Amino acid sequence: MNTLDYASLLVAATTEPADRCNLEAPQWDGAGEHEGVYCAKCANKLFPNDIDGGWTGEEDEPIFCESCGVPLDFTLTDNGVASELARIEADGIASDHDAYCVHRMMNAGGHPLLTNSCGDWDYHPEWKPRIQAIYERSVA
Repeated sequence: MNTLDYASLLVAATTEPADRCNLEAPQWDGAGEHEGVYCAKCANKLFPNDIDGGWTGEEDEPIFCESCGVPLDFTLTDNGVASELARIEADGIASDHDAYCVHRMMNAGGHPLLTNSCGDWDYHPEWKPRIQAIYERSVA
């Protein structure tokens, strides 16, 4: 079986828990008085007249609300993919959010499988066998 098949299997195996996440897009203070990103509920409490955002941006890691800690939606840079790949290798897929991170890592939600926003996985051939190992560990 080739690595692309393992990637497809990993995405399929993590789709149900990833779908349960239903993460919202980050919000931020348009006036610049509050640093960081926030969920809509916290943004409405902290700066109701200056809310900006509502879309995802490229991040080097998953993002969380600065106030309440709820996970927010994100896409990953190449550095973010490498970081999440290492984290999932070390810790495994232990939560719905981890499954969501796997999907974001591979941009399974609407982009070509194994292509991230900053480049193609073919530029990182060392990552491909790692995907196979993560899949095999997740179904063991």
